[in-house]
Amino acid sequence: QYLKEYRPARYQCLLIDWKATEHLNQIDRDAREQVEMLMKQMAEEQSVTETLDTGSDEVGGLMNNIRTSAEKIVLKEIVYI
Repeated sequence: QYLKEYRPARYQCLLIDWKATEHLNQIDRDAREQVEMLMKQMAEEQSVTETLDTGSDEVGGLMNNIRTSAEKIVLKEIVYI
């Protein structure tokens, strides 16, 4: 959607070359890997580890905040370039 709206020329080139799906799948894989890596690093920095009760609402809230932050970073670094 981002390519269609904000980079239409790039999107058209990918479609013409039949590489749109390949490109988007690679970006998706890279973004997911980066989010997971960032989440682990951020959880360690914030001392959110397996030693805490993983079922608690506090840990769930912290992990949701970490995931949201990691996703924002990855979107800026990988997707919106």
